[in-house]
Amino acid sequence: MDWPTLLSQHRVEFVETGPNVNGRDYIAVRCPFCGASDPSQHMTIRRTGKVWRCWRNPSHRGRDPAKLLAALLGCSYFQAQTLLGPDLGTPLSDDWLERVKGKLGAVGRPTDQADQVEPLEMPEEFKKFKDVPSASRFLSYLERRGFGREDIWWMTSHYDLRYCTRGPFQGRIIFPIVYEKQLMAWTGRSIYSGEQLRYKTEGPITSQVLWYNNLVEDSEWARTIVLCEGPFDALKVTVLGYYRRIVATCFFTSSLSDDQLDHLFELLPLYKHRYLLLDSGAVGATLRAAKKLRGLGVETRWLPPQYKDPGVLKAQALYRLVEA
Repeated sequence: MDWPTLLSQHRVEFVETGPNVNGRDYIAVRCPFCGASDPSQHMTIRRTGKVWRCWRNPSHRGRDPAKLLAALLGCSYFQAQTLLGPDLGTPLSDDWLERVKGKLGAVGRPTDQADQVEPLEMPEEFKKFKDVPSASRFLSYLERRGFGREDIWWMTSHYDLRYCTRGPFQGRIIFPIVYEKQLMAWTGRSIYSGEQLRYKTEGPITSQVLWYNNLVEDSEWARTIVLCEGPFDALKVTVLGYYRRIVATCFFTSSLSDDQLDHLFELLPLYKHRYLLLDSGAVGATLRAAKKLRGLGVETRWLPPQYKDPGVLKAQALYRLVEA
């Protein structure tokens, strides 16, 4: 997308600086969904992306440029898609606008043309956690990592964690990555200390954030969200912080991709307190991620020297780091 060019061509006023603009990568317009009740430019748009949200009303957000353009121009969804062109991001030339003028009377809403990733199917060898012999070594591994049995039954059920005893992911605890009720990817953590490849992954994992759907629902009761590097970091923070209304997610690496940033742009405003807490050695990665998250109200926290990552935190140490 090239939103500044697109909006200029259609004479939609926007601002590039101001209290509602999240840095140089964003612009802001008057929210078309709030209408006259928006006294200024509260709708923030990623300059070259598809994500947009309103600071007045968090429900006014999305990743479909045609939906936003239709609201801004007062046209139909089909008209907005036609104006955007086949690539949903090509700056519109005068010739293109002339060619589509005759189509502006068309009606109907075609299928969303946004980029699609084919969902995966859960392999049959990925088993749900139960108190059965095949799960015993995986349960013991989780206990060694500091999780009690009651916590294990809750977290494996709430996040649909699996274990695998055969196949390519044998000996791994599986973290399914679900977005909008579709299985997009998974990552498996080996339970064996001698395994060189600790995590093994299937699917475009670095375009997702862990437990996105859960975190949207959890925002109804949780107040604090913590951004971590790995799945077990996020799991430990959530279990320790649950009764203080603290939840967590992760990027799967120390780097934050643009797709993940788009997800966080939708997710983070649902929480009152937002923190970045990466591994103790990831100083450079923390600073780079903090820069990308600038404008989203995320505070950076640094682990005490005795902790190498959030996955080994104790409860009181977590409570001293983050506000619930």
